[in-house]
Amino acid sequence: MDALITNDPYVSGFRVEDAPRLDGTGHNLGEPSLGGSGTRYRQLNPTDYGDGFSTPAGADRPGARDISNRIATQTTSIPDPRGLTTMAWIFGQFINHEFDQAKTGTEPFPISIPPNDPSLTSNPQLVGILSSFRRDAFDPDTGSPFNVVPRAQINTATSWVDGSVIYGTDSSRLAFLRTHAGGRLKIGDGNLLP
Repeated sequence: MDALITNDPYVSGFRVEDAPRLDGTGHNLGEPSLGGSGTRYRQLNPTDYGDGFSTPAGADRPGARDISNRIATQTTSIPDPRGLTTMAWIFGQFINHEFDQAKTGTEPFPISIPPNDPSLTSNPQLVGILSSFRRDAFDPDTGSPFNVVPRAQINTATSWVDGSVIYGTDSSRLAFLRTHAGGRLKIGDGNLLP
């Protein structure tokens, strides 16, 4: 349990240099780099690569669009029984980006589109996005037949709910986002973050 205890700035003797950093390090006393930006995702379950270490699995399974069309097709509005609005899932997506953001790699991985896809066959812009899909970047020390470590992706966010999705994970990003006046952040088009 001691490894889960974080630095408390209200405890006497607290030093600023012991505070958690913008990059997410320093939250865990037992393992200070745990959850920091630029670290590998923690793998709790075995990987399932096609070749055991790097290639995508699922060549013998239905494609991603085929699966999503089968389980998520919705032709009418379905009210939430709890009265939740679209904002509930949007907030969930926002929180997801708070602690989970992989860097896009350069390796192409196009998503096949079924010929009868109800949403995409009439939308060439979306078809273009899915056909240009790329795999996530990965730690170069992983995912090769010459080592025993399966491909591991790098988290560019922090693993903490710490505002990094808003403020960034390094000082240059933070400086870019700030107005440097009154503690405010910059606003872009439509009153959104730049």
